[in-house]
Amino acid sequence: MSPAAHGRFVSRGPSLLIAHCAALDCEERLPATDRLQRLIGTDLTRLLLVALAGDHRMGSRRVAA
Repeated sequence: MSPAAHGRFVSRGPSLLIAHCAALDCEERLPATDRLQRLIGTDLTRLLLVALAGDHRMGSRRVAA
């Protein structure tokens, strides 16, 4: 990439990021759990969240195995 092209991207980046963040702030956002339920259903959402929030220490894996 030429230095001139790199400079264009670097100078445009922060303004694009600010514009995207401002657009997100304007929208009414549902909690992640509600969005997941809409996408994959209640049962799969519950299963996923329990798995993600579970005890992931190595000791508990050895006991379960």
